[in-house]
Amino acid sequence: MLRACGSRLEPTDHTLELLPQSLRVRTALADRQVRFDELPIRIGRLHTVNSSWLNRIEAQFTAQRCFTLDGSDHADHKEQGSMVRRYVIRRNRQADDRRLRAVVDRANAPDTALGSDAMIVWLNGTHGAGKTTTSAHLRQLIPDSRVFDAEKVGETLRDITPGLPETDNFQHWPPWRQLVVETAHRVLDYIGGTLVMPMTVLVEQYWREISTGLARHAIPVRHFVLHADQETLRRRIEGDTLIGPSPFRLRYLESYAEAARTWLHDEAEVVDTTHLTPVQVALRVAQAVKN
Repeated sequence: MLRACGSRLEPTDHTLELLPQSLRVRTALADRQVRFDELPIRIGRLHTVNSSWLNRIEAQFTAQRCFTLDGSDHADHKEQGSMVRRYVIRRNRQADDRRLRAVVDRANAPDTALGSDAMIVWLNGTHGAGKTTTSAHLRQLIPDSRVFDAEKVGETLRDITPGLPETDNFQHWPPWRQLVVETAHRVLDYIGGTLVMPMTVLVEQYWREISTGLARHAIPVRHFVLHADQETLRRRIEGDTLIGPSPFRLRYLESYAEAARTWLHDEAEVVDTTHLTPVQVALRVAQAVKN
């Protein structure tokens, strides 16, 4: 569409038919949408337009640079050439910026470092459903698996002094949700295999945030809900010989019932544990993962 003519580019008739009367061309530096000096030029009989002169690869072919010299708004060719040289110097200096290049490379690199076997088996459900006990059995049934208790992340946040804003549930702290995602990602990136994560998440917004973050890292998630009826859950909590009756755990029975009714059971594979032992539950989950 543009015909080289010595040290300048000359538009063909076909070019003039296709180009609009006015246009604005901007240059993106390494996908960062950084706008550089926009120099006014005229091409043939076109109205004045703004051009960034170089796209992001032209600086690498300096021997072949051609620019419109005739009809520009510069006083002479020397002035225009000076502006071009200053732009190229600036562009190349930024292209060699190692810190900037590292940022751009991280942003552009596809997240494909995880092994093909990396995945998460998330055991959801309220207190008394048997998540912790089931996860211990499940680790024996799924090869190359490890248990990651995300509650430990919350305990770490609670140890910060002075403390974070007061709350009765560390899941309300945004850093907990973010750190759970990043910790799982880093562990799987480092060692691969399967992470079994027994963790109650009853707030839909929090689960969306976590699951979206894991998906962003291309981590497959098998989401299971260990379910039991309210009477069974209450009996298990009150009869817990390790923790004892816990008002905190009992308080979440209604929250679980509401979540199960409105969204949770639609988001996961539900395993009814009412009449099953933890070993039987683990076998069912392991078989589902295998299939």
